[in-house]
Amino acid sequence: MRETFLNFTKRLHERRLVLRHPELPSEADGLRMAFVADLHVRKPGPIFDQLMGWLGAHEVDVAL
Repeated sequence: MRETFLNFTKRLHERRLVLRHPELPSEADGLRMAFVADLHVRKPGPIFDQLMGWLGAHEVDVAL
């Protein structure tokens, strides 16, 4: 069996958001989250390595 796939992603895209919600507890203030979606990459590979480097260089409390 031969696997064929298309990869249109050549680099990671970062978007920073500040979310506020009146029902969040004060302990959540300043919580830093990284949300990663739709990578469609294999490990190891350049995009995967880029992602691991980014996560290692940023202080996040939660990675999703």
